[in-house]
Amino acid sequence: MAEYMQTHGLSADILLPIPLHPQRRSERGFNQSELIADALGAYCELPIMPGIIQRVKHTQPQTELSAKERRENVKDAFAVSGEIAGQNVLLIDDVFTTGSTMAECAKTLEEAGAHCTCFTAARAVDSAGKARE
Repeated sequence: MAEYMQTHGLSADILLPIPLHPQRRSERGFNQSELIADALGAYCELPIMPGIIQRVKHTQPQTELSAKERRENVKDAFAVSGEIAGQNVLLIDDVFTTGSTMAECAKTLEEAGAHCTCFTAARAVDSAGKARE
């Protein structure tokens, strides 16, 4: 991811991992998107500010949901809890499936005045190698 950033001129003021709801984080013991952001931030010398965006709605896991159900599931799931206006944010997630989570989180940040670029470690595909819908 760091190499991609450097070769494609991708830059940001801060990195923000997609947050987990506190209950899910407690169950899992870690946030995979935060681990990716931490490593990327260290390598690229960019600050990581995970507390700026929070998941305020406990949602069901997205894995078995349709694209429409995923959009509904994450609707209004995020809130900004800090000053973000004018910042160029690189929003980090582990896997992009339908983009519902990333889109809702980016929408929340942009409503607070941030400029978002979304960046994921992987893209989910079906058994034929096509992007999942």
